[in-house]
Amino acid sequence: MFERIAITLPKDLKKVIERKRKELSLNRSELFRKAIESFLGLEDKSEKMALRKYGPIYEALEEEDRKLSKEMMKGAKKTLPPD
Repeated sequence: MFERIAITLPKDLKKVIERKRKELSLNRSELFRKAIESFLGLEDKSEKMALRKYGPIYEALEEEDRKLSKEMMKGAKKTLPPD
């Protein structure tokens, strides 16, 4: 069962919330629900377990992607005509 609540937020914070919810493909209620559950330590245990297990892997992949991007940019600079 759900209950509707209203909150007041600064405009700048609302803009950040809107960007993040679009990035995560969530509606506003889902984003707030997840954020509040996380803040209160009520997240799904399987989600916590997955994050603990796979979080370091995703971090390593992100770092590898950054390294590859830098290398690709170096290669691209070599092939582009000078300004």
